[in-house]
Formats: sequence, C-alpha cells, structure tokens
Amino acid sequence: MSVCLSDTSRFVNADRLLYQSYNIRLQQIEDKELYHKVYQHLLNLKGKSHIENKSKNKKLISLQKKRTSKMMQKLPKIIEKGYNKGRTQSCKAIFTIGITHAKDIIGYIKENSIAEYHADQEISSQGQELNLIEKGYQVTLIMPKAMLEGANLSGSI
Repeated sequence: MSVCLSDTSRFVNADRLLYQSYNIRLQQIEDKELYHKVYQHLLNLKGKSHIENKSKNKKLISLQKKRTSKMMQKLPKIIEKGYNKGRTQSCKAIFTIGITHAKDIIGYIKENSIAEYHADQEISSQGQELNLIEKGYQVTLIMPKAMLEGANLSGSI
C-alpha cells in the first residue's frame, strides 16, 4: 500500500485502495440523482466566464451540501442493514469521501443537525437531527497532513 500511496503520478481512490489492501466490503451510498446533477453542473461550468460562474457556483455548493448530507443521513441505516444481514460482524464502517466535504461534515457533527441548503439562500430550514449522533455512532475524520496545511476547516470540533 505504501508503494501505491507514494506514486504521485496517479490518483488513488481511498475505497479501492482499502479494498485491494484489506479486502474490505464496499457499498455505494451516493444518491445517484444528486451525483449526476453535480456532474452535469460541473460540465456546464466548463468554459464559462468568472461572472457567469459566480451564481452557478452557489448552485454547485448547494448541490454538494445536499449530497454530503444525504450520505451522512444514510450511513446508520446502511451499517445496521449490513450487520443484520450478517455481512459485517459489528456496526462499524469506514466512510470514504472527498476532502472537499470535510468542512460540511464537521459542521453537521458540531451542530448535530443537517440543514436544507438552497442556492438562493444560505439555509432555508433548521433541518433534522444527524442520524449518526442520534444512533450513538462515533465519527473520526482521517486526513493526510499535507491536505490540512492551509485548509480552512473553521468550526472544527
């Protein structure tokens, strides 16, 4: 695994690396519709001017927050389903996600709430309690030190 991580010439996907190195079970929890909306939005931003992108970036941020919150809310149900079906020996999981989502995840945990985000306003409703906290799950964020240097994760726990 260290050889793979030391190769900076290619991208390494964390979940694939864990699967190849430790034969860990993988399950996709992404909301496919939101994923495709973000993908299409990114394609639409390509080649646009800075002024055109400014309002569209608000929409992208909103979509990303929705993606993150949906995945976070799904985790306990998926973990418990795997445990109840005998696919895992305990109610534990490793959730791999891009570093760009870390600030939102920290905020959700700190507030123990997931708010509804819309592009035209910062927060539209108070939101619901974070299922992970409600169900007693512990959360640990593991990030490479190099990625944390200069990162603005205000609101850290």
